[in-house]
Amino acid sequence: MRGLRISTFIFSLALVYFAVHFFIGQQGLLSWRAYVQRADILLMEKQALVAKRQLLSDRLARLSAASADADYIEERAFSQLGLVHPGDFVIPLPEAAK
Repeated sequence: MRGLRISTFIFSLALVYFAVHFFIGQQGLLSWRAYVQRADILLMEKQALVAKRQLLSDRLARLSAASADADYIEERAFSQLGLVHPGDFVIPLPEAAK
């Protein structure tokens, strides 16, 4: 009878040990949830980077020597360098109006 109690106690301890690790262990359910959340965050970050890469690729195509878009180049020169044609009139707007 005593041997049965000891084996039942050891079995119960092992069962509790594995149950605890099933939920809060390194590969447990709570860690798995954190992995899924991290994967979702990384997926959204990847999508944002892919969109940004596509935008930069489009801008590069518009600036390439083979198919230069004159209007786009003029717009970039004005917005970044403040360059305008000699006959152009520039009306500065207050920052709040932009």
